[in-house]
Amino acid sequence: MKEKILKIGAVATVLLLLVGGIVTASGGSILGSVFTSQNSDNSLPTQPAGPDVVKSIEGPNIPTLTESEKIKSKEIVLNDPFIQGILKGKDYKFGNIGVSHTGDLKKTGSIVEINLDKNYWIETEQTKKWGQTLVVSVDLGKEQVNGLIPMEGRGPKVPVAVLPHELAKAKEIAFNDRTVEKMLEGKNYTTEIIGVWYKPEKPEGLVAFKTVFDKPYKDEYIWMSKGKSQQAIIQATGMAIAVDLGTEKVVTILPTKDKLKEG
Repeated sequence: MKEKILKIGAVATVLLLLVGGIVTASGGSILGSVFTSQNSDNSLPTQPAGPDVVKSIEGPNIPTLTESEKIKSKEIVLNDPFIQGILKGKDYKFGNIGVSHTGDLKKTGSIVEINLDKNYWIETEQTKKWGQTLVVSVDLGKEQVNGLIPMEGRGPKVPVAVLPHELAKAKEIAFNDRTVEKMLEGKNYTTEIIGVWYKPEKPEGLVAFKTVFDKPYKDEYIWMSKGKSQQAIIQATGMAIAVDLGTEKVVTILPTKDKLKEG
């Protein structure tokens, strides 16, 4: 069974809604059994570099990692060639190191959190997106990395010299979609890429990006996800949009509410 992260930050929640899951660098999914976090002796005590991605579970029967297993987890991560490539030339610190286990409390490995000094554009075989925290799944028995999830941080993003060509194609499809076109009509906005995902059933890629309005606009907006949709009049500050490049269709629309106008 594969590991499950019980609590994900707001960014990851949006990504799950947009793409329906997060794949690992090896092609699996880090969604499956149970994960319990345990702070490492090298974790950041205040203002972590990335979003809150783990939550501890208290209980007398929950397995734990020994100090030697935590050290071994770090060694496995740092010896992985792919992760070495990501970390090369970057400042980073280890964050939480947690235990992963099955529903019947059998220890399966560990989850290692690496906090980078800022957001970087990270590319794997399955995804390309901004990331400041790497959540790495480790198999302690096989002494190998199972996969990783890049998590976008709160800090500024470094410029990308050339945005992926997938973004240009996705924007062309989205902005020619009548539903999107109607909601953007009369609004000033910029676009920012969230990420590109590749899955066996979507080898052409699924692109997620967001439009950021220059100010809140009150209008009728449509939420669309997993084939279902609903609409309401709200004050919004932008929209997150996902486009399937295989079918060349918009598959998800998530307007962003103006929090200052809520309540």
